[in-house]
Amino acid sequence: MFEHSPHRIAQNRAIVFLGVALALGCWLADGMVHFCAFERVNFVETFIPSNIPELLMRLITVCIIVGFSVYAQLVMNRLSKSNTRYRALFENSPDAIFLADAESGVITDANPAASRLLLRPRDEIVGVHQSTLHPPAKRDDSTQVFLAQIEGSRQEKRPRPVPHVVLRSDGTEVPVEITAQVTDLEGQLMLQGIFRDITERKDAEEALNESEQRFRAIFDNIADGILLADAQSRQLHLGNARICQMLGYDQDELENLGVADIHPEQAMPHVIEEFEKQLSGESSLAQDLPVKRKNGSVFYADINAFPITLDKRSYLAGVFRDVSERRKADEALHQSEQRYRSVVEDSPLLLCTFLPDGQITFVNRAYCTYFGKTLEELVGQNFKSLIPEEDRQAVLDSILSLTVDSGLMTHEHKVVAPDGQIRWQRWTNRALCDEYGHAVSFQSFGEDITEHKKTERALRES
Repeated sequence: MFEHSPHRIAQNRAIVFLGVALALGCWLADGMVHFCAFERVNFVETFIPSNIPELLMRLITVCIIVGFSVYAQLVMNRLSKSNTRYRALFENSPDAIFLADAESGVITDANPAASRLLLRPRDEIVGVHQSTLHPPAKRDDSTQVFLAQIEGSRQEKRPRPVPHVVLRSDGTEVPVEITAQVTDLEGQLMLQGIFRDITERKDAEEALNESEQRFRAIFDNIADGILLADAQSRQLHLGNARICQMLGYDQDELENLGVADIHPEQAMPHVIEEFEKQLSGESSLAQDLPVKRKNGSVFYADINAFPITLDKRSYLAGVFRDVSERRKADEALHQSEQRYRSVVEDSPLLLCTFLPDGQITFVNRAYCTYFGKTLEELVGQNFKSLIPEEDRQAVLDSILSLTVDSGLMTHEHKVVAPDGQIRWQRWTNRALCDEYGHAVSFQSFGEDITEHKKTERALRES
């Protein structure tokens, strides 16, 4: 073991004592400063009693003086580091930062980003009034914003971004968002303004707005009704002007309805079945669905629908096309066809249509009865097979001579009856031509004239 001399021991004790005194002094100094600042009391009157021994008083004084010195040095070091960090952030910030005197409004400092924003060197920015950063027409507004930001900071309100415009050296205006706060720099009140260039955001917002306007123009002026329904609840969400007109509801009323409110009750099972098919992608078009108006009347629509996601919610977007007029036309056509078919089928005349090569495309009941064959047996067969071979070409040539200007043509020829006998028929033919005047099919009606031919022969022979 090492032995220490009394001198070394005394020296070590002095060092320890000094260390403790410094630590105590720093601690006392820090606590006293904060206490006096908080309570707003006099330091000497509070912490230096008048009745303590002189030697102890000197010792306490030395400790306090040394503690204050060390404390002051620590504070200066912290301030230096803080200032260094602030300058680093200030100089390297991607946003423009301006410091202006809170009383005069004169700019005292600006970072490199501020120079890039305004296209001006720093020395042309520092020393000018903050209002000159903005276009002349908006400088009064900028002053009001400046004063409002100062007042807000004094009231300890949280700073809020304010949209504004700055003027570049080339005369162009740049939209910015300003966040400002009053700060104390070396005893002087300064307003620190952070200017963020929002040109790209503004351009994106304008592009989005233009896109929405174009969409709205199409959405509201399209001839078909458009309606969005929630995929889960089937609650109606959004409709265009045309669907409101078709249904008789306004937009607010429409959004309080569901799918079941715009279709007749008896049609709902089929409507829901089509809704689910369209939602799953199994089908897209639901034809001739009945749709109920606000007044209870019903019209029919073809609904072309597809799933869509908006704001993370799933919808079915349906395009409603009113087919009421088409249904009326189809019904009228159907009735006309029924009347025509009734006339054709009940006629005692033989009626048929055929192609230029002689292939039969239609025959009526009288034609089938005459030749003793069914409709299925005759359609697709060549009518020449019903004519004696020696007469076939002459009959076909006569028919093919018809043109768009020929009108009707009547001719007589022999046919082979089901029992093999040769009989005579008289046919009236019409050519059906395309837009170029070429015959694409023929329509004919005929009758049996065998008895008439026998009578003529008998008269000639007599």
